Amino acid sequence: MPSLAKIAIRELKNGPKRTAAVATVQNFLPATFGPDDFAASQAGFQNLQDLYKILQQDFDDNEQRLNNSDSPLHRREFTRAAFAMIEGILYGMKAAVVSRTTALPPGLFSQAELDCLTETSIRIENGKPTPVPCHPKFAENVVIALNAYLKNAGSGLIIRPGGAPWQRFCNTIKTRDRVTHPKTPASLVITDDERAQVHDAAYWFGQTLGKAMHEAARATATTMAIHLPRFQEDARRLGRALDADPTNAELRDQHAALTRNCADIAAALADMENIGGDGQRTGQPPGATL
Repeated sequence: MPSLAKIAIRELKNGPKRTAAVATVQNFLPATFGPDDFAASQAGFQNLQDLYKILQQDFDDNEQRLNNSDSPLHRREFTRAAFAMIEGILYGMKAAVVSRTTALPPGLFSQAELDCLTETSIRIENGKPTPVPCHPKFAENVVIALNAYLKNAGSGLIIRPGGAPWQRFCNTIKTRDRVTHPKTPASLVITDDERAQVHDAAYWFGQTLGKAMHEAARATATTMAIHLPRFQEDARRLGRALDADPTNAELRDQHAALTRNCADIAAALADMENIGGDGQRTGQPPGATL
């Protein structure tokens, strides 16, 4: 069977071309958004990619081991690897969002959303506000992370839970909870049906993730295309200043960093051009049902 990475890549390449409306994106980022903010976004995305590769490889290895030698142990390891992959990717998506909230318009995320993204909330203890852990339920976390990632990219797409695949995914969480936190020997037994459900849940998540990342990439590409000319003009301005003062180390560093970031943005846009698709969205898209 194809790996989750291949499924996500296929969704990315074959999904419909959905670029956010220019007018919408122009109002999405503040005028102060600059290449440093882009670099922070790229760092958050790179962390997510690196995390995905490791967790997906763990999942693939456990799936292959189970297919080669079915046993109660391998079924448990496969189930744990599947949900560790999903949970880790969701955390990585939320961390990528949090890494650039300072570069987003004020009020884009409510305090409740930020609490879910940072997995903390504030409680008053002895008259003082104190941060405490706040962990959403697994199913809620899926919706929170995917929608926050889309909103963070400037996409208007909203993913709403519902439909048969989503219900099957939620039912499989019960198997994950039972095996991850066993109370009796019987709770460690994974039936044939449950094994198949875990497999389907993991692959469904891979497909859903690919679609969400495709949409986020499209919206981000539009945003970067709008702002790149301004970044490039700033780089030229710094270049002229450096020509007039070639010994200025601070100017030289700023010019080098800005030039490098502009090249990174241009390369990212070129990569997006290589991803096929058809059609173009001219307004906010409707919500998508999981």
